[in-house]
Amino acid sequence: MTINILRQLVIAGILLLGNNALPAQGNPHVKVNFPCQTCHNTEEWKDVRFDHSQTGFDLTGQHAKRHCTDCHDLKDFREVQKNCTFCHVDVHQARLYQDCDRCHTTQNWILLDPYKAHASTSMQILGSHTRLDCRVCHRGEVEGEWMRVRSNCADCHLQDYLSAENPVHSDLGFGKVCEDCHSQISWLPGSYKKHDAQFFPVFSGSHAGVWKDCTTCHYQPGNYLVFSCFLNCHEHDKAKTDGKHDEVSNYRYDSELCYQCHRSGKGDD
Repeated sequence: MTINILRQLVIAGILLLGNNALPAQGNPHVKVNFPCQTCHNTEEWKDVRFDHSQTGFDLTGQHAKRHCTDCHDLKDFREVQKNCTFCHVDVHQARLYQDCDRCHTTQNWILLDPYKAHASTSMQILGSHTRLDCRVCHRGEVEGEWMRVRSNCADCHLQDYLSAENPVHSDLGFGKVCEDCHSQISWLPGSYKKHDAQFFPVFSGSHAGVWKDCTTCHYQPGNYLVFSCFLNCHEHDKAKTDGKHDEVSNYRYDSELCYQCHRSGKGDD
């Protein structure tokens, strides 16, 4: 019996028996609690469309491009979780937050959002810091070795502190709280705002804006305890000043004595 004759007999048998001869297609979804048309349509059965927002987990970014079976088991769609580690390997080995979206986004897993990542930390990312790669500060950030770093500026900027020349920070005993003078927005020029409250008002009052830098008053290199009210500053004239103080006891044309009486920088102190 030739192959063609055998094929014809099979076809004839199928026609005689009708559709009962064809095996019924099994449902691959053993456990599904919604009707087929929720995902499928009669025009093209494999054209699956489902409004995933109904589940409380919107498919955005790269997630919108994935196939159902990338996350779900066809037999039981309920066997899935919302936490990222269900699908993604946690390279930080649970040493960081479980909610990966603190740092990552669905648009691009490797492009992090520094503002969002640091929102709940003691170190807000501003200015030039936004252009840094995470590894610049988190130097141990390789698989399983992520390290949280302290938020003290000197932990990263110690060399800047040691190499500063105008003024020499280390020789003058300047502390390592860099934000006393610097900011993330603009590291230079520095601005020692505490100078007003601790020593003499130069950022406020009549002296604001009339000096160029520290050396305007502190003329002796390396010694900021020495200062002059006359050398580079306003129009103090010894003869005129002496005349205004002829009734002041113990008066001398001397910066230290000026400071003792005029601590607020006002002439009528």
